[in-house]
Amino acid sequence: MDAPLREDMDPESRAERLMEMVVSETARRLEPKFSAANGRDGYVCAQVNPARAGDRPGMLAMARRFTAWAPNIAVKLPVTAAGLDVLEECVAQGITVTATVSFTVPQVLAVAERHRRASRRARDASRRPGACFAVLMVAGSTTT
Repeated sequence: MDAPLREDMDPESRAERLMEMVVSETARRLEPKFSAANGRDGYVCAQVNPARAGDRPGMLAMARRFTAWAPNIAVKLPVTAAGLDVLEECVAQGITVTATVSFTVPQVLAVAERHRRASRRARDASRRPGACFAVLMVAGSTTT
């Protein structure tokens, strides 16, 4: 393992450091595709700590840290009330996000509405809006 993981770190910091190592390397490998597609393709996701799904300032701080790792990072946020607020702020700041939606059409519609509002805010600030991807997480079952 790399030396940064051997430091005496709290578990949350250690997990983020490990994610940074993996995500940054993957982003570097996808960067040519990202550049060739003018930012329409070639993203890698970096997920905020799910234990902080209600922590607006914490998730926003993570999003800002993650997006600084590489230009083709999509910050993965939960579609909670706090996550939607952070999604809107991120997109308005030009940060690309991936929203994790769990089962409901209203969540998908909420993501679309927040992205629309944030895109307007970004354009009003002469900024290119961050992209937004909605990921539907649906559990399945198998029978044997």
